[in-house]
Amino acid sequence: MPNFVELVATFQEVASARSFSTAARRLSVSRAAVSQHVARLEQRLGVTLLTRNTRSVNLTDEGRQLLQRTAPLLAEVAALEAGFLRAGGEISGRVRVEMPEFVGVRLVAPRLAPFLEAHPGLQLDLRLNERIDDKPAGSADIYVRGTLPDLASLRYKPLGKFSYLLAASPDYLARHGTPKRPEDLREHLLIDYVEEPSGRPYPWELVPVRARAQTKPVVIDGPMRLMVNNTDAAHAAALGGCGIVGEFEPALRPRIASGELVQVLPGWRSPAYPLYVLWPAGRGVPARVDAVVRFLLEAFKSAGQL
Repeated sequence: MPNFVELVATFQEVASARSFSTAARRLSVSRAAVSQHVARLEQRLGVTLLTRNTRSVNLTDEGRQLLQRTAPLLAEVAALEAGFLRAGGEISGRVRVEMPEFVGVRLVAPRLAPFLEAHPGLQLDLRLNERIDDKPAGSADIYVRGTLPDLASLRYKPLGKFSYLLAASPDYLARHGTPKRPEDLREHLLIDYVEEPSGRPYPWELVPVRARAQTKPVVIDGPMRLMVNNTDAAHAAALGGCGIVGEFEPALRPRIASGELVQVLPGWRSPAYPLYVLWPAGRGVPARVDAVVRFLLEAFKSAGQL
């Protein structure tokens, strides 16, 4: 008789595929066995986890709760098993990773050399954009996102949280003055990122550095004098004196320390926003994908984001 972990693993496959037949093919068992496992799990827990009809399989609220709580645990079990199976094995092949540009440029790319040297057979394809909240489209092996999409098809782990600071060049502040409070920003030249694919600038949300969790942020939503969809362009514009930029804290700190930029409103910053690494659910995750996920977790940890 299958144990609880095996029953939950079968349930996860059905939830991921939204199909008993597809789950059966993935698990190399009969459809009847899959249906029996799910029925036993529901009986054991005393709840209905899935609703079925002739066209689709959908999660109930209890099913979503179970999936959210057990998916990370099953991922840990799978990673532990895979780690022993791969001991001494070679990591090779192509892995495509889609992530926000500010993460790839400022945090990931500078830490890649030792990882790639350790795995000479690995081909890493980084695709950078500003689609931090978009639902993964299925074109990559791994995603970094700021929100969690449907967990039935994806596993995830939290990478950490990030805040952004405000800064401007000494020249700009000498010409335009220094804001004393967030509301003063509305009288300044602001450099902002454009949200893809809508083309709208991101509103700035600011809270005191020592704010309580329930503190309501001050929102600055314009006017934005310069809007860009590239972090390097925003940095270059701020360094050139175009205005005040809001940027990922690890990216701004070196510029502030060197004196190239001056922190604006040092008693304020954005709320802490989460980031997650996501990859397809189900058994048989390739060793190369698991290796890149572990690298990303370590990269964020070394950057002080965990």
